[in-house]
Amino acid sequence: SREEDDDSRDLPQELIADIYAETKDKEGMVFCNSWGTTEEVAVKLKALNPSQEDAYGSHHSSVSKEEREHVEDFARQGKTTPCCTSTM
Repeated sequence: SREEDDDSRDLPQELIADIYAETKDKEGMVFCNSWGTTEEVAVKLKALNPSQEDAYGSHHSSVSKEEREHVEDFARQGKTTPCCTSTM
């Protein structure tokens, strides 16, 4: 629900830094409980590595089909760590 997504905002920066450290040079996926959290995590991870804009991508039901396919293609190539919900 929208309330659930709003409540999930404001993740601790330490958590984002830990996720970044665990994923920056590896293939994998980051699973989140809601699309709001998925967006927040992806944006904050991208901010830690602005020179590689496609290093992190959002994948959830509110993202366009084209964007989901882009994230999937880049993930298969090992170029993106998807931040996703159960849509992946």
